[in-house]
Amino acid sequence: MVWFVICLAAVFAIMVLVPCVGLWLRKRDFERQVRGQRPERPAGNAAEPKPDLPDMSDAQQLADAARLKSLQNAFTNLTL
Repeated sequence: MVWFVICLAAVFAIMVLVPCVGLWLRKRDFERQVRGQRPERPAGNAAEPKPDLPDMSDAQQLADAARLKSLQNAFTNLTL
């Protein structure tokens, strides 16, 4: 029983400490970049905008509009 409590406390401590250590490391790294002690690391490909979706045909747009209207009508008819 004692080992169970110790293991439970250790798991809880790990769950609390790991995110705190990660935040501390990110904050420290940012401060070092601002002071010039570490070269700035750009965001890379994540900062580039995602490409636009391909153009939908008129039939697909009309089908999507009809689907949305039918859902609106279904939710409007609901009574509480």
